[in-house]
Amino acid sequence: MAVPEPGTKVDYMDKLEVSIEDGSATTCSDGAAEFGSASYARPVADHASRRIEKDANRCQEAGAYYVLLERSGDGAAGPEPWDVELRFVSEPGLKAAAPTQAPESWPSASPAAPAGGPQKRHGGTSFHDSMGLSQGEWQDTIKPGETLFYRVPVDWGQQLFAGADLANSPAADDAQSVSNALVLALYSPSRGFVDDDSSMYYDGKQKTVSLDPLPPVAYENRYASDDSAAAMRFAGWSTSRSRSARRSRRRSARTRSR
Repeated sequence: MAVPEPGTKVDYMDKLEVSIEDGSATTCSDGAAEFGSASYARPVADHASRRIEKDANRCQEAGAYYVLLERSGDGAAGPEPWDVELRFVSEPGLKAAAPTQAPESWPSASPAAPAGGPQKRHGGTSFHDSMGLSQGEWQDTIKPGETLFYRVPVDWGQQLFAGADLANSPAADDAQSVSNALVLALYSPSRGFVDDDSSMYYDGKQKTVSLDPLPPVAYENRYASDDSAAAMRFAGWSTSRSRSARRSRRRSARTRSR
């Protein structure tokens, strides 16, 4: 995970690339933590992996493997260094044969939120101190340029639905319009990027962003051609991250699984 200091200048071309190589410099896999269209620095993350697979012809031998990090861009970003967080995860081997065909369809209707209205929960500042959420509706306040982290447990066979709202402004008629006002992003338990939504155009009136419906967590999702579907191959604590590009606002988040 790349963690630029708040206020650090970034460009949409800036990214932190991560890869795993064997002793002969053969790349096993790679990933890139990117800022995309956002104009503000925020924590971003992705992962690389080495997988033992039948009939695979690279990165299968035991021995030393190397993690490489490379920061790249078009030169528009500031020279400030970025802090980096690294995490190692080892996936247990299969105890029995598993399907090798990814699902092609899955439920798209979000379940209804529990009664009782939103409950207050304050998000963490990183993956390490992210606030744990369960199924429900949650309320928080986010500052300009701030990033908040939340953890949601998603077990095998469960499906995650996530969305976030920015509330009405008391001075909605005089509010300045802002593109990409709130970014909602989801990461897997291995901190691999899953999906995001940065389409919110905020004009002082309540607006919503939500992630596209994702498949239930299953081992065979790793064979999906769609990257977001393939990322839903780990059971555990998935992390949702929200970042604001506007002055302080009360936001509501909805997390639902089934």
